[in-house]
Formats: sequence, C-alpha cells, structure tokens
Amino acid sequence: MKTLRTLSSIAFAATMVAFVTSAAVQQPAETAGDSEVAHTLLTATELAIEHANLALETTENERVLEYAETLLANNKTVNENLGTFIEGTETAPAPNKWSEKLMASTAEAEAELVELEGTAFDARFAETQAEFQQTLIDLLSESVIPDAETDELKTIATSLHSHAMELLRISKDLVAPIEG
Repeated sequence: MKTLRTLSSIAFAATMVAFVTSAAVQQPAETAGDSEVAHTLLTATELAIEHANLALETTENERVLEYAETLLANNKTVNENLGTFIEGTETAPAPNKWSEKLMASTAEAEAELVELEGTAFDARFAETQAEFQQTLIDLLSESVIPDAETDELKTIATSLHSHAMELLRISKDLVAPIEG
C-alpha cells in the first residue's frame, strides 16, 4: 500500500514538474484572461482530486474519509463544468503565476503526507487542507474571479470559491479533534 502511494506520489510530482516547467517556458500575459483563469481552476481541481484520492487510499478515520469524499465530489463537479466550458468556447488553458502558486503551495505537504500513516496522516492532511483551501479562497477572491472575462467562467470560479469556503470550515473542524 505504501509502495503504491509512493509510486503515485512520484507520478504526481513528475506531473507537477511538467506543469511548472511548461509554465516557466510560456510567459503569462500581463493581464490574465479566460485562458489563465481556466488553467488555474483546472490546476486547483486536479490538485484537490489528487489530495482526496490520497486520503481515500490512506486514512481509516471516518471524518477524514467523509471530508475526502466531499472534496472529491465538489471538485469533480467543478472540473466537469470547466471541461464543458473549455470545449464549448475552445478556450486553451494557459499556465500562469496563479497555477504555479497553487502547485507550490502543495508540493512540500504532498511529499510529507505520503510518508505518514494513521493519526499522523489524518492530522497533517487536515492541516494541509485548511492551508490549501485558504490559499485557494484568497487567490479566487483577489485575482481569479475578477479576471474571468466571461460570465460562465466567473460562475464556475465562484462555485469553486463556495466549495472551498465549505471545505475550509470542515478541514478546520477536523484539525482539533484529530490532534486532541
């Protein structure tokens, strides 16, 4: 099980390196548009889905499992809506500083989580989720939602923001009982 998680983590890390590398090669526009917003939302949902799957593979804690299932369901829904938008508008997601920020905010924690089990995993997972959701909320509020050019993409970003607010509340509620 731990070997499978380690291999999964290596694959995840390689994917993140590829994303970061492609982002470094393609300079983001001075002002962001729907392509950058779409990439940021795609990055956020893919990271969240990866986090949920890691928790589902690792934890036996019912509350953490419930959180991971909610995280997975919420982000799959946003991801499906985003996919429909991208296909319908032929928007090409473009790597940018926001998606880089999201990836950087999770890279270290992801490497740490794959080495943990039991209560240690559960506590650290809840902490990293609270941190990730807060980073996502701030990014969506301050940059992503205001820079979305179309109403449909603004709606998708606002939906992700609402989910992140709910997940932040739940993840903060998880931290104290696991640590205590």
